[in-house]
Amino acid sequence: MKGLKQLRRITSHQRGLTLIEILVVLTIISVLGMLATPLYQGYRLRTKVGLGVTTMAPVQRLAAEHFILEGRWPADNAEAGAWAPDTYTVNFVTSVTITDSPVPGSIVITYDNSRLRMLGNDNTLIYYPEASSDTSITWSCDRGSMNNRYRPANCRT
Repeated sequence: MKGLKQLRRITSHQRGLTLIEILVVLTIISVLGMLATPLYQGYRLRTKVGLGVTTMAPVQRLAAEHFILEGRWPADNAEAGAWAPDTYTVNFVTSVTITDSPVPGSIVITYDNSRLRMLGNDNTLIYYPEASSDTSITWSCDRGSMNNRYRPANCRT
């Protein structure tokens, strides 16, 4: 009997959460939310940049084919047999352009900074070819004005 009274006394004081406990939980949740929001926004932006890279893939293939057949890189989209640069306006991209800078056959992806505001004016990513003696072509993408943290993982310096 004595144990039962003691148990009732303990449970009668613990009927719910105190205001302090609720405030502590809300504070922890808000701090976690403040930390997670910028990380999530950066993740979403990197995903959209990655979608732009898939838009560039057909132009990259045409440039490589031109190099294999002609022995030199195309100077522009028309020479490679690709569409005009501004027709590649999908997936947050405003243009995909073949150019001679920084090396012949380079492909410049320009992203729409009005839709991807975090990029600002740093909205270009440049893929440039490196042909080796065994006729294999590798593409590097560590150039362009885009901030390093928004680039695809293989393009970060």
